[in-house]
Amino acid sequence: RRERSLSAFKRGFDAMGISATLGLFTATELMSLVMGQQNIEAADIIPRLKFENYDDDSPLPDNFKAAIMGLSKDDVKRFLVYTTAQSVMPPAGAQIVIRFSDRADALFTAHTCFNRLDVADIASEDEVRRR
Repeated sequence: RRERSLSAFKRGFDAMGISATLGLFTATELMSLVMGQQNIEAADIIPRLKFENYDDDSPLPDNFKAAIMGLSKDDVKRFLVYTTAQSVMPPAGAQIVIRFSDRADALFTAHTCFNRLDVADIASEDEVRRR
């Protein structure tokens, strides 16, 4: 069964005419391209965050980044699953959007199809962590 599946993949690559190009990659590089970055640190997420509709003096962006930096590797994956529905980093160039929500008492609301998280303008890092 596995051999049949792999043969189907090979036929697909052959049909697209990219088989020769695939030989330029190592197995690890191909796995990363297909499956995404597996070993993720909190610091890998920070450059991908884009904050939308917050006032310039809002403490939320800094508090949110600090809360992310305090996550364990397992919690980083949980954050990604909640926000993007994947336990790996979004494709290169894709951002995780943190958008202002006027629902001050609400928990964070994820829109996984858009890699978006709606978050109220929370003034404390502890409150960001709690939610």
